Amino acid sequence: MKSKVIVGALLSAGILLTGCNSGSSSSQTTSSIQSYGTQSYGTQSATLNQSIEGLPQVSMSDVELIFKELGDSTGKIDTKHAVDIVLGKDMNAYNKIMALPTTGYQDALAKQQAIVASMPEFGGSLLTIGSREKYNLALFAAIFITNTSQTSSSDGVSQVGDITLSQTIERSAMVSHRFFGDSRLEEQGYTWSKNPGTFMAILNNPHTVGTINDISYNNIHQGAVGDCYFLAVLGGLINQRGAQYVANLINNDNGSYSVNYSNIHSVDSRIQVGTVNDLEVAVGAYSGTHGNWLTILEQAFGNILMSDEYSFVYFGKNVPSAGIYSLPTFYTGMVSSTLPIGQYYPAFKFLTGHEVYEFTTDYNDKGDVNFKNVYASDQEGYVNFSAQELSPKAMIKVIDDSLRDKRVVVLGTSVDTNSLEDGEDPKSGKALPKDVVGTHAYTVLGHVNGKFIIRNPWGTSYTATGQEGLVNGYNMVNGVFEVPDNEVFSIFTSVDIEQLPSIDSTPQVVNGQVVLTKKGKPVFTQGTSSLFAQFSTSNQDYIKHNFTGSINTQPNFFDNFAN
Repeated sequence: MKSKVIVGALLSAGILLTGCNSGSSSSQTTSSIQSYGTQSYGTQSATLNQSIEGLPQVSMSDVELIFKELGDSTGKIDTKHAVDIVLGKDMNAYNKIMALPTTGYQDALAKQQAIVASMPEFGGSLLTIGSREKYNLALFAAIFITNTSQTSSSDGVSQVGDITLSQTIERSAMVSHRFFGDSRLEEQGYTWSKNPGTFMAILNNPHTVGTINDISYNNIHQGAVGDCYFLAVLGGLINQRGAQYVANLINNDNGSYSVNYSNIHSVDSRIQVGTVNDLEVAVGAYSGTHGNWLTILEQAFGNILMSDEYSFVYFGKNVPSAGIYSLPTFYTGMVSSTLPIGQYYPAFKFLTGHEVYEFTTDYNDKGDVNFKNVYASDQEGYVNFSAQELSPKAMIKVIDDSLRDKRVVVLGTSVDTNSLEDGEDPKSGKALPKDVVGTHAYTVLGHVNGKFIIRNPWGTSYTATGQEGLVNGYNMVNGVFEVPDNEVFSIFTSVDIEQLPSIDSTPQVVNGQVVLTKKGKPVFTQGTSSLFAQFSTSNQDYIKHNFTGSINTQPNFFDNFAN
């Protein structure tokens, strides 16, 4: 693969975002053209300070020791500084944490050993007995996550919080949960699930990229980062292309990593990740003893989100603006409520090099549901989407044909009415089954015998109380569950499907530039598949931003293509 190292000023190495919602009204549906929200293990329950049943507590004297070493005179650790420590950019502070003379290590290790037996989906055992240094890092990671992923509303919007000793003490139960993992109460307030804590993540970190056998959607467990849209696409990619395809994206240069991807122009590119440290593993997606391949891919995508190129990818401007995310947004969601994040499109583009067809539910006057194509287009080669809607039955056939073509397919949920706050319009969401999460992305693994096989990137397990269905939820093992055809679109309100340039109608691209006619219209290559011939894809939005209007605004390069 021809490589091109991104040399623009990345704001950080390994930045990823917790909230995926733009901060607009929670009445928005899950659509990448609006803004896609998510929930993650970083989401806290409505009552932050509640005692978490049966969970052992961390040593608060050790917590105070960390603040004494790193905090200022007011007992505050600057968020940007904390990000630099997590990323290994401030090794002096990183080493200070490891050297702290904490006393709670042996106690914490014994408590953790007692917990892991109940977590078979996360390995069920500790790889190593660890060390006091690892304990110190895990405790700092738990403090960091607790203070920087404060869910402020039911739509998943997160605010950056000050990392202070007083707030950390108030949230001691949550710090303990972050540290030890095990059971947690979801935001909806009625379903228990499990997650690995920062201590277990660090103790199980093998410090290797992993093998082909390690690269499996079963080894994807979303962490404190709200990047379900990315992990759901990644799980679908592994399912449809196989582990070797994903392994080929990662380059290992003596422990320093980079990832191959295709940028907005479909040009082969490479993004640097560097080495992976214990703190980065502790606060990101969890693959247990199965290598750091998941952390590497997550960090590489985070680099793109923080770069000039993401502005280019999402906003479709000819000249990329400066990076639109700032360092303190690391694992916290957007500070500014006006910028959208959590888009499916860049995740598809980054992992597959391809665009995405997106459909969202649309209701007529009778209340009947159909699916409309999100991306409008008035370019030649495509029919205006307003006249093209798919019935649920037709959408199921499209998904079947897409899976048969080995396309990646992802489903999204709307806001869950069970998570709405007092005073919010109940019509702004849906009442979801007990084990289904609102504003969240799910991978479609298959469709067999009238049932969709779906995976939640959390990778949790659940047993329905009573009959499976829209009320009691669905039996789930390692995130995988089945939903009947007649119930699937009562739950999921968006469908995102990968475009395949080899068989779909796509714009011609030469040297990374869309080929235009002399009238300024893009030239399309007609594909062999008619499946999406009438629908627009995500790059149509890019083309509409860049290649409409006077041909004089375009480079002379395009004058060579006359039709």
